[in-house]
Amino acid sequence: MHALDDVDPQRVEDRLRTYSLRVKERSPSQSIIALQANLHEMLFDEEGFAGNLERYYSALNSYLPVVLDTRYGLPITLSLIYKVVGQWAGLCVEGINAPGHFMVRVRCDRSWMIVDPFFGGQMLTRGDFSHARVERRPVVDVVSEKLVTPFGLRTLSPDHPDYKRTYAGDLRARDAAYHQGTVWPWLLGHYIDARLKVYRDKTEARSLLRAFADHLHDAGIGTISEIFDAEPPFRPRGCMAQAWSVAEVLRAYLLTRTG
Repeated sequence: MHALDDVDPQRVEDRLRTYSLRVKERSPSQSIIALQANLHEMLFDEEGFAGNLERYYSALNSYLPVVLDTRYGLPITLSLIYKVVGQWAGLCVEGINAPGHFMVRVRCDRSWMIVDPFFGGQMLTRGDFSHARVERRPVVDVVSEKLVTPFGLRTLSPDHPDYKRTYAGDLRARDAAYHQGTVWPWLLGHYIDARLKVYRDKTEARSLLRAFADHLHDAGIGTISEIFDAEPPFRPRGCMAQAWSVAEVLRAYLLTRTG
């Protein structure tokens, strides 16, 4: 708070205490289940606290008074709010420092419930926590914006000065483009794995494979090419029938079945 002008620490504390009183007033039984349910309803459903995905690296996300006003912050500031409000309401809350991330755990009878305030109070099992990936959604969103194409992932962002739009020219030119923007279909399977972990929408993930239906009648009949140009019209290049392209697209197709 010291980095901001005209910050009143008492006002910050009063706001946090007001939140905790709201939770306690809604939980006449004072049971752990009731307290936690009302804490989540108040913080995430009503007040709308959440991670700032669009401007994650803004310094303002780490200033508690600003986060209380905007309702957006970093994992550690949102976890701090959850911990303080929860403890003042009567819960036992402890911080959990994960690699590159921060969450909390809440004591429930003889066990602990792991909570991720950055992602709207998502409750995790021990298995979920052990396999969690740091800042998954921001990473997936950047890949979606910069790398995803109808036929796979670019191997370099168009923003990079070494980015190559097409895989063409002599051997030296093609080699220079091979990993400098050229699209690889097999990478799409791993991207869909990551997207499903974050957004859990199989229908949307399946739509990412739509362009391959027409491609099956394009370069190699009934198969998928090795690589594609990085820009429209995404001309197929390299080997016209590449096993790992076919394998990953088929795996992603089966993974996104909804029936």
